[in-house]
This record gives sequence, structure tokens and C-alpha cells, in this order.
Amino acid sequence: MSGKSFVKGALVLSIAGILAKCLGALYRIPFARLASDECGAIYAIYNLLLALSTAGIPLALSKLVAEYEEQGKSGMSLRILKLSLLLLASVGIIVSVALFISADWIATNVWEVPGAALSIRAITPAMLFTCIQAVFRGYFQG
Repeated sequence: MSGKSFVKGALVLSIAGILAKCLGALYRIPFARLASDECGAIYAIYNLLLALSTAGIPLALSKLVAEYEEQGKSGMSLRILKLSLLLLASVGIIVSVALFISADWIATNVWEVPGAALSIRAITPAMLFTCIQAVFRGYFQG
């Protein structure tokens, strides 16, 4: 990869990241004014899921995959994909089940909004899909 194309790609990704953050910030004020307490609880859980999925997992996977692909070891990068998919899907299932079971307790004791329990249960599949999304994101970025 030439230096100019690298800088151009990095610039495009930086601008896209800044725009995404700005767009993400625009809806927060109207959302907070319009949403009920139940929506606020769900929003907090969903943001936590997104933060965890974009934390270090995709970066670590992309680094490993890029190293193996550069060395011509595509089999190893595929092995990393399978192993990380198995591990994170297992974590996603365990956390989803735990969140589903403890939804009443979280809604009542943590957020003090008992009506949010059904909404918390509704987003439990997002735990699994967020984990899987993190694996594929890291693999394809690498």
C-alpha cells in the first residue's frame, strides 16, 4: 500500500468517524425529553452493549488476522475467526440468558423502573448478536 493511499484512507475513515459521532450526539437531547423511563433504561443497556462490542475485541482480532494474512497464513486467520466466534457466541448466550432471567431485578433495583423488565427482556438477543458482530467486524477489518 502506498503512503498516499494510506493517508487518504485514514483521512476518509477519520472524517466518517467524526460525522458518525456528531450524528449520534444530535438525537440525544430530543430523545431524553421524549422518551419514558423504560426507554431510558433500555437505551442505557443498548449503549453498554455497543460500547463493549466496539471496545478491544475487533481491534485485537483485526491485528491478529492482518498479521497472519500478511504472512500468507490464511488458515490461521480462519482458525482465529472460528475460535473467537465460538468463544464470543458462548459469552453472548450466557450473558443473554443471565440478563433475561434477572430483568425484573435490574428493572426494579438498578433503574427503579419496574415497567422496564419486559423491554430489557426484549433486547436480550442483542447481547448475542453484538458479540457475533464484534467478531466479524474484527475479522473483516483485518
